[in-house]
Amino acid sequence: MFIFRKKACIRLMGCIWWITCSSIQIFHQKGLKFIMKRSAQTSRVAVALSGGVDSSVAAALLIEQGFDVFGITMRLPQSEELQAKADLAEPAYIHDAQQAAEILGIRHVVIDIRKEFQEQIVTYFCEEYARGRTPNPCVVCNPNIKFGRLFELARELGADIFATGHYVNVEYDPHRQRYVLKTADNLAKDQSYFLYRLSQTQLAHTLFPLAAFTKDRIRQKAKELGLHRVAEKADSQENCFIADQSYQDFLQDYLPEHARQPGPIVDMAGHILGEHQGIHRYTIGQRRGLGVALGSPRYVVAIHPETNTVVIGKNQELFTQAFLVEDVHFVSLEALSWPLECLVKVRYRHAATPATIYPEAGKTIRVMLHTPQRAVTPGQSAVFYAQDRVIGGGTIVQTAMPSDSADQNAC
Repeated sequence: MFIFRKKACIRLMGCIWWITCSSIQIFHQKGLKFIMKRSAQTSRVAVALSGGVDSSVAAALLIEQGFDVFGITMRLPQSEELQAKADLAEPAYIHDAQQAAEILGIRHVVIDIRKEFQEQIVTYFCEEYARGRTPNPCVVCNPNIKFGRLFELARELGADIFATGHYVNVEYDPHRQRYVLKTADNLAKDQSYFLYRLSQTQLAHTLFPLAAFTKDRIRQKAKELGLHRVAEKADSQENCFIADQSYQDFLQDYLPEHARQPGPIVDMAGHILGEHQGIHRYTIGQRRGLGVALGSPRYVVAIHPETNTVVIGKNQELFTQAFLVEDVHFVSLEALSWPLECLVKVRYRHAATPATIYPEAGKTIRVMLHTPQRAVTPGQSAVFYAQDRVIGGGTIVQTAMPSDSADQNAC
């Protein structure tokens, strides 16, 4: 009875909000029409509650649409450290997710996924830094853990559909007979960069209710629902599995000794300028913390794990026009058979820039940027776009300097 009254109250509020906020209609048109013709009344949705404002409001919006909603939260590695920091019976993110579920009147389940997360995400994170690359754990976690294992477990609990608080659109393309990942209406919060590895099956069974909203509107909605704690929470800026420490200190604890040894810092000509304290402490484009004074700014331009060397250079030596991308996954295409003009983002906050992509052997793409870009970083994702559609993406593995990349075969 308690849950029924809570849901009824939220739906009533939702009716009022529908009248006053036309963007909800956009959400309805873009977000629900492709869910395999299921009606809200017969579909049970598992919402991945992270303890933040976005996922909490996503759950509320689906309740207002008439879906049978329950919340599901991952118990992550280092939960004990986070719990101690918060001085709560549970880590703060689980406590906040539970509180949000209680306010919304929905069931909440915590899934212990620490083993899978440790094996697939934390191990990958550490191995990439040991290879001199800068990883993006969210890109790997989303298809394998959050939309993968977590949704599998949610289905065992009775869910038909999965939902998250990501800012992104999904539509069905009847011509290609494929689900298409598209940017959010609010480009400032668009998160399509992190979701390009989702499979067609995952896209077909997922709702993204926040695609049409600004973050300010989501926070306002949370306050209207009485979700005051999450409404005031700052956006997460760090990796979710690292507790109260920097990623460098985290790696110092997790990496084997041979992967965190000091080594030489050299210039572009190979002259030794100083000593680094482990290649895991450096990333392409880094300026601070080099411990080298040369009278003008120097930046990390390359990391060579095979010689345990960090190479530094001037700002102009950071620019790249050609690079290789491996382990490519396509969304709006099945495969790339010919060169294609598109836009490419080489990191999340990077503005998409024109490029031509060329198919290579296996799941490899050669990228030729029309204009050299700064700090293209191995280990990060390159994501390809056709206007607002995600074509696909992959992992940057090799770059070429502007002087080398005039020839398309440079890398």
